[in-house]
Amino acid sequence: MYAHDIRCPTNVTRPRYVGICERTGFKFYYDDLTFQYDWRGNSLVNLNILVGQPFIDKPQEQLRPVITGPDSLPPFPRPSPPSYETQAAGGVPGPLTAITPVSRLFILGDSELGGGDVLGNGVLGGG
Repeated sequence: MYAHDIRCPTNVTRPRYVGICERTGFKFYYDDLTFQYDWRGNSLVNLNILVGQPFIDKPQEQLRPVITGPDSLPPFPRPSPPSYETQAAGGVPGPLTAITPVSRLFILGDSELGGGDVLGNGVLGGG
């Protein structure tokens, strides 16, 4: 056995390939060189850098994206305090009704408004 380097001595009976670490420039057996991996998105990606075993870096976790859980569901039914009108009426009111249109007031003007228009002026009703 002839020593031509401390890290990879030459064996005449069993020769092995020698490679250079791309990070440090040291000689290593080619079998001991491995590719460097790092986070890119959600997966580890090969950076295509051959590095000696003592100089391999762990993949940086801060390069990994943060995955958050789903938003929480709102409570159902939505809690709300009762209104003053509900308490005064003595219960829960039915579905909301639309405001009576003005045209309906003109039709009912003679009987319900005492004759006249909406304002009770007696102009439109004829009564």
